[in-house]
Amino acid sequence: MRIESTFFALGWLVACAVFFPVSAADYAGTFKGHGLTVIFAPAQEGYSGTIQMGDKKFPCTAQETSGQLRGTFNSDGNQFEFKATIAGSMLTLESGGTVYTLERQSVPVNPLARPEPVSPLAEPAPDTTEKARQSLPTERSSKTSFIRFKRVSVTDRPDMIGGEAFSFLAPADWQVDGGLVWRLHPTMPAAVAMRVSNPAGLEQLECFPTVAFSWGGYLPVSGFPQGSTYLGNEVQPPLRDALAYLRERHLPRVRSSVKATIVKSEALPKLAEAARMAEPIPPGGPTAVFTAGRLRIEYEINGKPVEEDLYCVLNSMALPGSNMTIEIADKLYGLRAPKGRLDETTKLFETTINSTRINIQWFNRYAQLVQSLTQAQMNQIRAAGELSRIISRTSNEISDMMHQSYEERQAAQDRINKNWDQYMRGVDEYHDPIAGRPVELPSGYRNAWASGNGEYIVTESADFNPNVELGGTWQKLERREQ
Repeated sequence: MRIESTFFALGWLVACAVFFPVSAADYAGTFKGHGLTVIFAPAQEGYSGTIQMGDKKFPCTAQETSGQLRGTFNSDGNQFEFKATIAGSMLTLESGGTVYTLERQSVPVNPLARPEPVSPLAEPAPDTTEKARQSLPTERSSKTSFIRFKRVSVTDRPDMIGGEAFSFLAPADWQVDGGLVWRLHPTMPAAVAMRVSNPAGLEQLECFPTVAFSWGGYLPVSGFPQGSTYLGNEVQPPLRDALAYLRERHLPRVRSSVKATIVKSEALPKLAEAARMAEPIPPGGPTAVFTAGRLRIEYEINGKPVEEDLYCVLNSMALPGSNMTIEIADKLYGLRAPKGRLDETTKLFETTINSTRINIQWFNRYAQLVQSLTQAQMNQIRAAGELSRIISRTSNEISDMMHQSYEERQAAQDRINKNWDQYMRGVDEYHDPIAGRPVELPSGYRNAWASGNGEYIVTESADFNPNVELGGTWQKLERREQ
């Protein structure tokens, strides 16, 4: 892959402004996801517990160091290393080059326990029942209702590249969990595992880490059986297309904790073609076939029915001169809302996805890192500390070639985003004179406003003026005709 093409393997980049804290984190609890159940409990020297995969349980111990949990687990008398980081309610665990994202499980309430006395002076908790019924996070002023978007800035780990990695727009009162994760992979060392969710409802946009697979060639006879890891890629046989990947591999890994029913599937050929055009293959390179698809599932959360659309773009490459196949599953999004409201809420999700902007300084150093890793042998890169030493040799100076690469990458990403309009229920494009570029906001609203600090508002009322209602400096936006 070319350097700029690597960024499409990062998937959708969204995160909260601060994560991977350097202070001590609380890893105690039960975490589930990707077919794993991990239980950590405080011990005399760190944590002890179990890692369960299927019906197999592996005892483990770990200690926190430098903002990470590092430990070992036992399998058939053999010790294997793992490391984990926590951000909000999400645990990212890595072992053998494979990354798993798990969610902290809520603590069950003992029905026989005596309830705690409540102070008569305590302020009653606000009633969120009505707000939870709303599929869109609408705020209200004295005159009208509106949706307010804030700019979320993502900061990379200080021991890696550091600084802002990217930014995006999200509804102002929504919660962001998870973030950027680093792993041992020569062309995709960084990935995103995170959720952006409505704390007063069931709406959620989730990004799953891009994953790569290798199969065939000399792998089976050289000590890399199915399920192992080769140069960061999981050794698994290729699948027919993106829909097969979603049904057979992705869904069992990410939604094993719920009883999900598939209600609809749809191939997305235009999205696949846009992804193919964004990653040109040089002459003599591998034969690449791009497919894309959407799977709609239904399940319940605390007895409430929800719908979720799972998206995937699958790039299947047959390497020339061998019978090896590499597959990259990208654009792995999960869009969830209460049953019957997903199509309406998707307008918010599309605004968030389309507003992502990578920081050019971060892009510059990350591209140099990928170039260095692809020139090195993967078995020499054993720890994040060594990645940090390679990063320390990258330059802050942005060359003309790197600047052009950045512009081409962002333009290609914008073209891919526009192809979502056919499948996701619509955004309107406005010109933002403050930022000097277009911005896409949910469709169906007559008026939009922008502030100097990167916030946006959409409203149906022509009389609403945020300069009067909210204060600050807001400028009305002009909608671009399609």
